[in-house]
Amino acid sequence: MAPDGRENRWRLLTSPHLAESAEVWAQTGARYGLAFAFPLLDRRVVEFSLSLPSELFLRGGFRRRPFRDAMVDVLPERVRLRHQKYPRFPSRMLDVAERKDEFLALIDTFEHNESIRRMIDLALLRRQVEAFPPPECLREEMRGGDNPPPRVAMHVALNTLAVAEYLVQHGD
Repeated sequence: MAPDGRENRWRLLTSPHLAESAEVWAQTGARYGLAFAFPLLDRRVVEFSLSLPSELFLRGGFRRRPFRDAMVDVLPERVRLRHQKYPRFPSRMLDVAERKDEFLALIDTFEHNESIRRMIDLALLRRQVEAFPPPECLREEMRGGDNPPPRVAMHVALNTLAVAEYLVQHGD
């Protein structure tokens, strides 16, 4: 993460995340005869979003506020303002579970950083990572044909690891 919100948006736009998302949605839709469109990737929308001040994107406890605001009277409020998303990539949690040892080693390195120890409960983070389900369990859920349920604790642990990595990069 960069300290500048505009730089973060640019990094997201140029990362493989968008291409991977479009590919997975295309594959998923093809199974059901559907084609997905990505109107937020229209060049004019991208250019406009890059021109906006960063503080507009996080307001009132909601991320992606310009997009949410644009959907007033278009989407039901319970959809427009929900915080939790359906997992788009069920295999993501499988990838995370397979990297469990890597994350535990990363936590070991954080133990040597005073700022991180002061701000993050590393013992709790370690317990969360140690509690990741075995990859075999997730594979079995995925074989059922439905997306597995969201793994909130895994997401929390990943976000906490990202914050710790940010602290390592940017210091106090």
